[in-house]
Amino acid sequence: MRVAARWWARLAAIAAIAALTGGCAQDVASPSEDALGPDAVRIGAFRTTMPAWNTTLDDFAGQPGWPGAQGVYGAFGTIEDVLQHGEDVDVLHISDAWNMTELVRDEFVPADWNNGRTGGVPVVSIVTMVVRAGNPRNIHDWADLMQPGLEVVTPNPATEGSGRLALLAAYAAGSNGGADPEAGRNYVRRLILEHIALGPTSVWEARENFLEGRGDVLLLSEAAARTLQRDGYPVQTVVPRQTLRMDFPVALTYAGLEKPTARALVAYMYSARGQQVWADNGFRPTTKVAGVADPRFPEPDRVWTVEDLGGWDVVGPRFFHPENGVYSKLFRTATGT
Repeated sequence: MRVAARWWARLAAIAAIAALTGGCAQDVASPSEDALGPDAVRIGAFRTTMPAWNTTLDDFAGQPGWPGAQGVYGAFGTIEDVLQHGEDVDVLHISDAWNMTELVRDEFVPADWNNGRTGGVPVVSIVTMVVRAGNPRNIHDWADLMQPGLEVVTPNPATEGSGRLALLAAYAAGSNGGADPEAGRNYVRRLILEHIALGPTSVWEARENFLEGRGDVLLLSEAAARTLQRDGYPVQTVVPRQTLRMDFPVALTYAGLEKPTARALVAYMYSARGQQVWADNGFRPTTKVAGVADPRFPEPDRVWTVEDLGGWDVVGPRFFHPENGVYSKLFRTATGT
């Protein structure tokens, strides 16, 4: 058995233990599967995508010659570990393009991964605010997060792309899309130092902190927020007037390019059926396909993009460099992580 295959087995075992014990510290989830052969498609994706991927794989399960698939869902570091131990991942679905450039540099993903339709991004979301039922702190927009004593929970930007995007949404709103950078930096500085005390390393850990009673507001993707509400938790979603689009890139690794079934899975995401499946699971489609029902997503007054703020080549190193990034340093100061 190859090293990577052992890692997939280990991660699946961790997920099973976590499910039995109610634990989530490992932030790894994997659907139970029978033993799969070497032709099976391996998917590494961030955890919010798991329900949509499960539906996708159900659609493929009955196809002639389908070799089966295995998914591991967790923070980027989890997926990166699997890659570093044998490249045994065919389809990657991660939470920001900055991490994808790292995988290109490490030669897991070809440099032209984003040359296809919609730049390699089949579905997107937006940054939203999750509050407790009844909205007791009367949260409606970014300015409301400055209330004295109010606590905000968001994933650590050093470890989680969604955490970076949440802080970029705050910066975009505070700076009017980068038009007033000083105002944006001052807003995020206050947000972190005065209102953030926890440093959860993943979206899953952040949401568990919030559901256990910590914090007044949870910054989360709309897709993840919809999952919370669908699962019956006593929360509400607030869509601020200005927010940020969250692009969730999908790429085939070099190994995946050799598997027609892996290529078919990625192509499916852009089809009418695929776009509908992902819309039904709370993700906003990027492809206009006839026959896809209107998912009735709310439209904020303004949705900024990372490109509006200068692109990942600018905002990544400036704000989120592990050692010198402005917001990485502030987050460490505020949370001790």
